[in-house]
Amino acid sequence: MSTKTITKPFTKILHPGAVDVGYADGRKVAIFIKVIYNDDRELHLTGVEGPRVTGNCAGSAGQIDMHYTSKFIDEKVRLDKAWTRTQLDKLLTVWNRWHLNHMNAGTTVQSAYLRHHRVNVTYPKSQHDQDLDTLKAAGLNPDPDTGYEYGTAWLNEEVPTEVLDWLRALPETTKRPAWT
Repeated sequence: MSTKTITKPFTKILHPGAVDVGYADGRKVAIFIKVIYNDDRELHLTGVEGPRVTGNCAGSAGQIDMHYTSKFIDEKVRLDKAWTRTQLDKLLTVWNRWHLNHMNAGTTVQSAYLRHHRVNVTYPKSQHDQDLDTLKAAGLNPDPDTGYEYGTAWLNEEVPTEVLDWLRALPETTKRPAWT
């Protein structure tokens, strides 16, 4: 019988660098990312570009990872001296894969299949309906092992201990924006 390592909850504020948000003089503003792993084993990541003491910000806030493509990073981001491009790339990959790990519409098998076979649609088509069709065509809806019908509940997929350990090991900032 194997025992599973339970990672203790943690909160960490990261400052991977600064980003160009379009100021005419070309100045860059600080990027901050808050990582929370809570008692319910849920991982949450949120970011803010150029936070202000008023609670506003100079750039984006929330799921800022959506626009951090390789080209965007190369052209717009200046990394902090404690950070490497490899660390930022991996952080974005972890963010995309594990953020809100407790809100999965599918089982581990269904979600893994969709990660590699998703057919993306745009409005007015429904992504959910397309995912149902994709899984049904693959014989995965319902999940043959569990009988679970895709999208009928929010399922928690455990974040691997290695991922949580890696997040904990990232350089934490001593700077504290107002929203922390």
